[in-house]
Amino acid sequence: MKEAGYDCCADLKEELQLMKETLDSVVAEIWRLKQPAHALPTVKSEVEKKNMQIVFDSTVLAHIFVGFAGVLIGVVVAGLLK
Repeated sequence: MKEAGYDCCADLKEELQLMKETLDSVVAEIWRLKQPAHALPTVKSEVEKKNMQIVFDSTVLAHIFVGFAGVLIGVVVAGLLK
């Protein structure tokens, strides 16, 4: 019975060590990402070399269309009420 408790405790210690290592790596990655932009010149130069294209999401296009339609309806109604 005593060995079963020890095995459980050993398993929990191993799991705790794994969680500590994972947490340390996550904190290190967050720390790296929070560094100022001037600390990452190689990433910026790689992005500048690529031929970037602007891509609109469908939700952006829907908002633009609805806004344009609203303005158009407003102009038509204002013209009718003159």
